[in-house]
Amino acid sequence: MQTQNYERINIIIPRATAAKLRKTIPRGQRSNFVKEAIEKQLTEEGKDMYEELLRIRKKGPRVSMEEVVRWVKEDRQSH
Repeated sequence: MQTQNYERINIIIPRATAAKLRKTIPRGQRSNFVKEAIEKQLTEEGKDMYEELLRIRKKGPRVSMEEVVRWVKEDRQSH
């Protein structure tokens, strides 16, 4: 294992899924398998969100960079 910070978490999965995991993935490799599956899913979710933002962007009105900067400044001053 690489020298990283790790954290133990508790998750709940269906018994059938847990049984498949135990049957398919050898002991000592399960945490890495689950980590990789989670990372893959998070990457896919990120791609989906990015595609959705691009779709929304194409539908919306064109906004100048100056307007965006003004909005950000106004928002920051309101806090």
